Amino acid sequence: MSTYRHESHVETHCRRSSGRLQEGNTGQWRWRLDYNNGNIIVNSGCGFSSERRARQGIESVMTDALDGSVEEHLVRELSGP
Repeated sequence: MSTYRHESHVETHCRRSSGRLQEGNTGQWRWRLDYNNGNIIVNSGCGFSSERRARQGIESVMTDALDGSVEEHLVRELSGP
C-alpha cells in the first residue's frame, strides 16, 4: 500500500535522472530527484503546502544544480585548551 495519495513526474532534461512529486496522506507535497537506476539523488526533506510549491522547489534545484559548482573547504580540527 502506497503512503502517497498522488504522484506526478517532472521532466528533468537529463536522460540519467527523473523528478517526482508526491502528495502524502497528510496533504503535504514532497519532491525527489532519482537516478534512472532508482537511487535517490536528493529529496525535499520537508513538506510543501501545495503541488505548485513543491514543483517550484524541484525546478529551482534542477536549474541551480546545472549552474552550480562543487567547492571543497578545508576544516581544521581545533585541539583543546
